[in-house]
Amino acid sequence: MPRTVWFPGHMAKGSRKLKELAAKLDLIVEVRDARAPASTSSPLIKALSKIKPVLHVLSHKDLADNEKLKIWLESLKHTYAADLRKREGLNSIKKAILKFKPPHREVRLAAVGIPNVGKSLLLNSLIGKSNAQVGNIPGITKSVSWYKNEGMLIVDSPGILDPHAEEGAHLILSWLGCAKAEVVGGYENAAIALIKFLLAKNMSGLLPVEVLPLDPSQGAQEIFEGNNPLATSRPSPHSQGAQVSSILSIPFTPCLPSLRGGAEWNEAEGLLFKKNFLSNNPLATSWPSPPSQGALKSPAEILELIGKKYGCLISGGRVNLELAGQKFIEAFSSGRLGPVCLELPNEQRAIDFEINNNNEAGLIV
Repeated sequence: MPRTVWFPGHMAKGSRKLKELAAKLDLIVEVRDARAPASTSSPLIKALSKIKPVLHVLSHKDLADNEKLKIWLESLKHTYAADLRKREGLNSIKKAILKFKPPHREVRLAAVGIPNVGKSLLLNSLIGKSNAQVGNIPGITKSVSWYKNEGMLIVDSPGILDPHAEEGAHLILSWLGCAKAEVVGGYENAAIALIKFLLAKNMSGLLPVEVLPLDPSQGAQEIFEGNNPLATSRPSPHSQGAQVSSILSIPFTPCLPSLRGGAEWNEAEGLLFKKNFLSNNPLATSWPSPPSQGALKSPAEILELIGKKYGCLISGGRVNLELAGQKFIEAFSSGRLGPVCLELPNEQRAIDFEINNNNEAGLIV
């Protein structure tokens, strides 16, 4: 896939052509990836929604976190989730499209979407094998082709309805298996960026290795209560993301579990609590460390562990980091590490996180 950089000239040119075409349409169908619905939105959809109604299709629903996907479906109007390869959800999408059909002719529609989110797959599913290509529609750019099928008149317009991706979109898409890692500097770069993202977003459970090796038989709460009888107060711990964010210099909004009887602390919370405890309880003079306690690992160190786990070794016992990154990205994007949703409505988009935190490292294209 060619290297693509988004800049305002592309948007201005694309907007002019899309407005000319949109005036003749009844409906615009936008395709996004259900695992990152905000980051994979078309840059032009806001302008287009002011001209014509927009129906959203969230592809790859089989790889998305089901509970978070439900939140997106409730948040976005006229939105349908689909597994287009298995044609799941396609009938609901067709019914929704045909609601916009005028009584005297077919419903005219176009699909938009950044590259590789499933737009072509949707178009092929809607057009079908028994489609009939029709001539140019009067008053519309001649560079587009129209297809008629089941009461729909569908436009295929390469170069017009495929606007270039926003800055950073290809990095997010590489994590999801929708773009080649070469576009963002290789699998090693893509994998390290993904690890950093998962740590900062407190999603380390999706990593195939332990981030912080601790003795599993001794929880943080038991360490506190069993070894500090003189303690008089217990500051609320933050989640693992707080410790991660301080090391990686990434902004973090803490999640506070209840002090007693609520959510159990994980080991990283215990380490952060230990620091807070010793600084706020002058009567406490010691804190026993769990036997196998280790330091929080950097994204590069975590990728090395992943490489060892997946057998990506070369001469001298060294890890082939590019191959390790490839196997990690493939496991993540295929759902073998669990279903995922990288963002929620009203939160920072995954793409914005990457732009803000990785630009200086040269990871954004």
